[in-house]
Amino acid sequence: MICDFFNYSFDKLSVTQDRNMKKKHTAYKPPEAALTYSISIKSSAQKELFGLAKNIAGKIITAIDNLSKNPRPTGVKKLKGSKGDDFYRIRVTDYRIIYTIEDEVRIIEILKVGHRKEIYR
Repeated sequence: MICDFFNYSFDKLSVTQDRNMKKKHTAYKPPEAALTYSISIKSSAQKELFGLAKNIAGKIITAIDNLSKNPRPTGVKKLKGSKGDDFYRIRVTDYRIIYTIEDEVRIIEILKVGHRKEIYR
């Protein structure tokens, strides 16, 4: 991340002052496009999503959309027992979203969407 800092010009930096007005803090703000991930949804996960009630599906779609900006949000859990791949899950009410992250190519693949009682079977 520090290496990326020097690739961008200094006009992308913002300088703010704290409440005491004594110290200045410089915050690095990379371009918005560099932070987003592409999202791929397996067809089985799409079928599960379309079978849900509209209000729950809307919340899940919003959570999936937010993953493109932050693939490891607060509350994410890395699942144990995954062979080779790293599986992650996030909670949306009583439902779970299981996905993988490929940081090198910036892709998130949604593998499963379902109720917490049935998702791990």
